[in-house]
Amino acid sequence: MLLIDADSVQEEKVIAENVVKGKQIYCIKDSKDYYIYNSGYFHSGDVAEAELEQLIMNLCGETKVYRSSSPKATEKPYKVNPSRYSTILRYLRKETYIDRTKFTCPPTIIFCKNGLYHTDLKTFHSYDLYKHDPYKTTYQLPVNYDPEASPEVWDSFLIDLVGEERTDLIYEVIAYILMPHIKYQKAFILFGPAGSGRTTFIDALIRFLGGKGLCPWIKNIKLQELEERFQLGELRDAMLNYFDDLDKDRIWRSEKFRISVTNRHLSGELKRIQSHATWLNRVKHLFSCNNLPELKKDPGMQFWRRWILIPFNAEFKDKEVMTQDDIDDPMIFERDYHMFDKLTDSKALSGLLNRVIEAWERLTNRDHFDKKWDDVEYVSNLWMININPVKMFVDEKCVLNPNFNVDYEVFYKALNDFRKKKGADSITRTMMTRSLKSLEIPQFKVKRVSVKHNPESSGSSYIGLTIREKGTIALDDELEEMELKKPKSRFPFDEF
Repeated sequence: MLLIDADSVQEEKVIAENVVKGKQIYCIKDSKDYYIYNSGYFHSGDVAEAELEQLIMNLCGETKVYRSSSPKATEKPYKVNPSRYSTILRYLRKETYIDRTKFTCPPTIIFCKNGLYHTDLKTFHSYDLYKHDPYKTTYQLPVNYDPEASPEVWDSFLIDLVGEERTDLIYEVIAYILMPHIKYQKAFILFGPAGSGRTTFIDALIRFLGGKGLCPWIKNIKLQELEERFQLGELRDAMLNYFDDLDKDRIWRSEKFRISVTNRHLSGELKRIQSHATWLNRVKHLFSCNNLPELKKDPGMQFWRRWILIPFNAEFKDKEVMTQDDIDDPMIFERDYHMFDKLTDSKALSGLLNRVIEAWERLTNRDHFDKKWDDVEYVSNLWMININPVKMFVDEKCVLNPNFNVDYEVFYKALNDFRKKKGADSITRTMMTRSLKSLEIPQFKVKRVSVKHNPESSGSSYIGLTIREKGTIALDDELEEMELKKPKSRFPFDEF
């Protein structure tokens, strides 16, 4: 019980002083946000506000007040009201003010649920070792460090999604998200057809990072909206900004996006504060989409060099709707509706952490992402060819006419040969057809063809276009005339 002489001291001041006794509580000067230490890290945002309110109300309930000047000096329960609560907070701020720069994570520590893993020393310590002087961090993975945990389920899942060649890249992306700096100056886009596993991957990653329930270090801001007012300020103290399933809205501006990828310090407007705030930047951007967004104009090297693009070209389908072609296609897999649960099992997440620790060391030793993914020309070409996976091929290599047709398999092979020459991965037949339909080619359709009467046919044809490469169609006078009359195709950059 707390007993206060109201004649000698201000009750609210004494309560504020007692709230912080034995507690690690700080109030950030520039925003008046509270950070409260609990179970290895400092809680922030709504979680800290709720915990602080509970501490104050509990102490107020245990407080009694008397007046020493009174002849009877009767003790009475302290009754809190909104005005008194506000006064307690005012005194509490004075007791706990700290500069935001004091909350900087050590660049070599991963804060896990059961302790701290030191990536430089390759050692693990429990939080008890630091309980009297804890690291001032507001991040903690809800994952136990377990060096014996197997990453097999994650390895298998990622190999299906992106191929064995890019699996290490995915682990390095996750390691970079955990690093408390923006040294490598990269943002990431995952792109591929619907049903390619992108959403399952992102949902499992968010669970790994702590996004189950309230999580102030994960934001959800669309790429095209980062230029809007206050959005830069929303990235303050964030570890990751992600957005699943970007639409095809054009990117008109990218200045704030670019500085959030490369600037060590950020400054922006905050909704609750009239003046600008400045903070140490550690946010990483991860976006996902079917087709990459169109661009208003060529944004130049300063835009392209900030990206690593990761294609997800596999497709996962329900077993009952899979055709024999699907079964034979190495890029199409049977959908596992329990995959998310398998990936987010506590042992599986510990296995993922082991792979991330390996990737952390690999990325740190190399001091950059692998140059095969981090190349401006590769990134710009890959972006342009995947605004629609078939559009560039149709524009450069095809003739459109309702009277023309092309064999399904001939088109599929020619398309992926074209993509390979442009540095892009092959796509599935399903994605090819879906992308062609989105181009709205006049009278386009897929037609079944009798193999009995056309032994060289694959059994299907596309109606409404054909390939005009030598050996596929004779470029006679009629076709040349049609080609001259055909309206010019509009690339995303044509108007500039």
